[in-house]
Amino acid sequence: MSNDRSFPRFSLTIPLEIRRAVGDNGEPKEQLIVYAESKNISAGGIAFHTNIKLEIGLFIQIKILIDKPFDLIAKIAWCKIGNNGFDVGVEIMARQANLLEDMMQITHFFNNK
Repeated sequence: MSNDRSFPRFSLTIPLEIRRAVGDNGEPKEQLIVYAESKNISAGGIAFHTNIKLEIGLFIQIKILIDKPFDLIAKIAWCKIGNNGFDVGVEIMARQANLLEDMMQITHFFNNK
């Protein structure tokens, strides 16, 4: 994995809800997979820790669980064994909200914690 990144990463611990975005037949599916916590986040991706292994290439829906939750569609880029579980990296594919608004919500959440 290269350190030449398109977007700066910020170390943030944010609660996440991970759902399967697409079923085996290609139809939309929002089945809950697991709750997780982010390790770092950028405009292009998120790294998080979870207790289950996630398949590389799987499309997921991530709900960012802050005061005003919002959803992202992401693709699993990598999954490695970590401390007490797995470290996972995803590429953000689509957002349901404006990126600037998303980052402002995250900043507000942590400034008021």
